[in-house]
Amino acid sequence: MHPAIAATAVFSGTVASVLSPAHVLNAVLFDVSGAGVMEIVRREIAPGVVAILIMAIVLTVVAFICKEDSGYVAEDSETNDEEAPKFKMNIIKALVPMLPLVLLIIGSESFGIFENEMTVPEAMLIGTFVAFLVSLIDPQQITKVFFEGMGSAYGKIIGIIIAATVFTTGVELIGLMDVLISTMENSDSSVGLAATFEPFLLATFSGSGTASTVTFHTSLTPNAAVFGLDMVDLGILANISGALGRMISPVTGAAIICAGTANVTPMDLVKRNLPGAVIAAIVVMFILVM
Repeated sequence: MHPAIAATAVFSGTVASVLSPAHVLNAVLFDVSGAGVMEIVRREIAPGVVAILIMAIVLTVVAFICKEDSGYVAEDSETNDEEAPKFKMNIIKALVPMLPLVLLIIGSESFGIFENEMTVPEAMLIGTFVAFLVSLIDPQQITKVFFEGMGSAYGKIIGIIIAATVFTTGVELIGLMDVLISTMENSDSSVGLAATFEPFLLATFSGSGTASTVTFHTSLTPNAAVFGLDMVDLGILANISGALGRMISPVTGAAIICAGTANVTPMDLVKRNLPGAVIAAIVVMFILVM
């Protein structure tokens, strides 16, 4: 298989992050709508899986048409299988990152196993403690890395959300949001298009599906009832659309990492993902609001 196709497939798989209970967009939608995070994720699974399947199928077709699905031989490769380093997988360590997600699912109200519903911080702290026990790292080192991760999240994620909130406040203060709401008030289809392609295009240009979607959630999502739409459905559409828009952005961190690993350019990934991302966004729009 051509390395660009392999890297694009791995990169495309990251769109599923929007289905995680720990994803920041689901937390923002919870704050806006009041629906439980696990309820949001439950309703997000069907359109999310449809979007992922569409991207996988379209990418397979692209690989077949471009004759990149098989037969690739690296021009300058001199390393054979015997010379390649052997990788030993540790099953227990591989399963630890899934523990917080499992705890959130079985600890939700739907299962009713625990007296109180498991929260994201509780699940993550338990997962961190188990990871520490499994890896047997120096407690000082794991504590240092843990807080470095918290600082990195604040600088790279929360900072984006703050910037998006400031932008939204400015849009509201100049009256632009009132104009948009009044324009779309009598047209459900225009709201669906806005919820699909506003986060989609902003994510494409910025490389972040988070900032663009948070902007949408804090401005238009609370007004879903005005347009005759369900607030959670409208928010889920924006979540998935923003994630799909990130799939065709050459400045997304995941695209740069995947492209570098495969020794191709981010644009090689973008042009292979473009058909699938656009088709998936349109299909999800019809599933949720049309």
